[in-house]
Amino acid sequence: MLLKRSLFSILIATTFSVVFTADHHSCVETAAAQTNADVERETLATQIKDLQKHVSERQSQLSEIRQSRVVAAGTVGWTLPKLQDNKSNVRVKLATEIVAKLGDDYIVLLTRRIPVGAYPCLIPYWQKANDGFDVTLADPAVSPTTPVEYGIRNKNYLIDWIVVRK
Repeated sequence: MLLKRSLFSILIATTFSVVFTADHHSCVETAAAQTNADVERETLATQIKDLQKHVSERQSQLSEIRQSRVVAAGTVGWTLPKLQDNKSNVRVKLATEIVAKLGDDYIVLLTRRIPVGAYPCLIPYWQKANDGFDVTLADPAVSPTTPVEYGIRNKNYLIDWIVVRK
């Protein structure tokens, strides 16, 4: 009987120690797993915030791209003078907000229409003015000191212009 009690005591002590040790190990493992899970959550939260930041940046870039780049547009008439010296111009008047940004944020694009029977080698140029910009059709072969007279009938040119964001 004493042997049975001893064996029973040893069995209970062993079981208790195994359970206690196993419970202790499971608590340690649970704490470590919890710490790892917290670290993973923080990492994922940081990555999600970074992705949201990148998405908002891309959306703002896309909205800028989708905005119209055309600020103003029109057509101006220019008449070839009797003596072409590359100095005659036509003024295009614009709003002061647009004029303030000409050359910096905005540029002017010019396209000339060549009328039938007109001199085809005139090239359009623009220059900023106080209230808009001046358009000149210039002949690259002419210098200001030696003006040229063209023997043509049609001296009226139309110049299409557009002001765009850079």
